Amino acid sequence: MAAWTAKEARSDLVVGKSALVDLASLDPLEADLVALQADLAAAHVPVASGRSKLSSPLLWPLRPLPILGRQLSAARGIANTADAVLTETETVVAAALVVQDAPPERRVEGLQSLSDAFRSLDRTITDRDLGPSDNLMDVLVDAHFDAEEALAEIEGDVHQASLIVNGLTAFVSDSNYLMLGANVNEMQIGGATPLNFGELRFSNGDFTVSEIQTIIEAEFNTPTPLQDPDVGDLWGFINPTNDFKKLMLTHRFAEFGGPQALVMYDEAKGKQPDGVLFVDSLALQGILEVVGPVVVEGREFRADNVLDYILVEQYIDQAIDGSASPEGETKYDRLAAIAAAVFAKTAEGQFEPIDMARVLRPIAAGRHILAYSTDPGEQAMWQATGLAGELDGSEIGVSLQNLGVNKLDPYLRVVVNVTSEVTADGTTTLDIDATFTNNTPAGLPDVVNGVDWEFLGLPTPTTYLGRIGFLLPGTTTDVALDPTSEAGLEVFGADGKNVMVVTRAMIVEGETRQITATVTLSGEVGPLHMMPSGRYPTVTFYWNGVALDDFGPHELPLGG
Repeated sequence: MAAWTAKEARSDLVVGKSALVDLASLDPLEADLVALQADLAAAHVPVASGRSKLSSPLLWPLRPLPILGRQLSAARGIANTADAVLTETETVVAAALVVQDAPPERRVEGLQSLSDAFRSLDRTITDRDLGPSDNLMDVLVDAHFDAEEALAEIEGDVHQASLIVNGLTAFVSDSNYLMLGANVNEMQIGGATPLNFGELRFSNGDFTVSEIQTIIEAEFNTPTPLQDPDVGDLWGFINPTNDFKKLMLTHRFAEFGGPQALVMYDEAKGKQPDGVLFVDSLALQGILEVVGPVVVEGREFRADNVLDYILVEQYIDQAIDGSASPEGETKYDRLAAIAAAVFAKTAEGQFEPIDMARVLRPIAAGRHILAYSTDPGEQAMWQATGLAGELDGSEIGVSLQNLGVNKLDPYLRVVVNVTSEVTADGTTTLDIDATFTNNTPAGLPDVVNGVDWEFLGLPTPTTYLGRIGFLLPGTTTDVALDPTSEAGLEVFGADGKNVMVVTRAMIVEGETRQITATVTLSGEVGPLHMMPSGRYPTVTFYWNGVALDDFGPHELPLGG
């Protein structure tokens, strides 16, 4: 009878175990929480039944026995852990439903409950005790293995979700962030060029945005203290700490862009926000898709027209109405006014947060939204969501820094073709073939083409002058560029855990420029990853002949 009870209990646990595995594959933005709640309740029934059977008095006499007692201890450990995990998962889902349905004034309270539920679930999975794992009967060896495998599959996801909800709760409860607005019509090595700034303050779930100002209103007479030595070593020749535009000289927002922005803002305005939020024009387009149209200076802006206006139409309007700056200065960029209207409407809260998260997720993955916080909990959230702009030394990417004082980046088509080869001695070689085609049309306003083209020695107003940056893995030992420009290799060295190589290029309208980098990697090379460019239109990227989209990082298998 005892053997039959134990066997039946295991069968019940196997029925319920699949629920734990299914949790690992859930997309939190797409999951039907009501259906999930019902599925969990159904899965919990056999688990609870198995746990109950293992507590049967029929099995008590087995506990002191050295061999059979060990089997019972293992079975009870599996059953108790599965029961606890499912119980707490049901609590998490119930709390998530409350947040989803709560009015704006109750969302912070709901987030706190959800955060507490996730922390409890995270602890239960991390501290799990499935009982002894050796000297077991085959049936229990399988059960122990299945339970451990199921919990290992969800452990990382649960911990990450716990960090995100905990940080989000702190962020929306009480925080003050410097917000940088950038436009993708003028690019830097690490992303779009910051042109505007303001302050974003959250208090108990509500947020307000200060006046959006242009970076002209935050000028620096002297460089500010450098926050990242690698940026100093690579870019010291252009004084990297005296201009908000230079915050994107590296992809590493967590080490340079964010911390340096706070130091510069304190120097310019005497204020010390808690963090920095970087959003570019594609992020504004995404927000408009959720909150609906806004009106600025009598013109309606929607998700389907705002990007064209920000990139070029605003300059045509300014040329017609006479408000354009003959010097092409960014103080005439209307991005600030549009951003102010978009965030003011967002602050009204007439949208579903889950809809905002769905729309912004791919935009954020393409490095159009970045965030940094001095608070460890909030920074852990930005890291877990991939918004921190951190690199681990495995990334490959090609980017450009616009040097022509123009808005021509949207007309530059970039194609990157990378092939990898692992030789018999274990050396890895990468051939990175990058082509740049200048498709600038005729008839654009001077501020778009660039008013300083003669001063810069360019042959035509629509010539693109820029630095081309190759972001390479940290195991790089040798790089050969063909050809290099007359300026030679302007930058070469460590960029955090990666290596950065920069040369200069001049591309006349209608022409294509090609540069090939032959890269040697040493030692054992793990998986590499494509670094999103943050450009618009996106870079066309091929890895060993396979096309990859430029929104979000991609793992790059070596040798094929």
